[in-house]
Amino acid sequence: MECDDNFYTPFGQQRNPARIPVVLEAIKEIWEKNPDLRLGQLIYITIPSSQSAETLFNVEDGTLLKRLKDTFSGNPGVAGGNRQ
Repeated sequence: MECDDNFYTPFGQQRNPARIPVVLEAIKEIWEKNPDLRLGQLIYITIPSSQSAETLFNVEDGTLLKRLKDTFSGNPGVAGGNRQ
């Protein structure tokens, strides 16, 4: 699960479609270790609770990957491993 600089696209350019399987695989790996979470819960807990739903809508895929990794890296089988 790597946060690749190629995920970030200059304004007006098409996003790299190669990011899609990388993001989905990361979600799959974490979700399989936390099967009691619903998908919405898994995504929601990667975004700090002090931030708005608009932030979730606008988060870049590379940032999402980093947050997923950071959130679940401490205890990958426990929901919200390192949530702050």
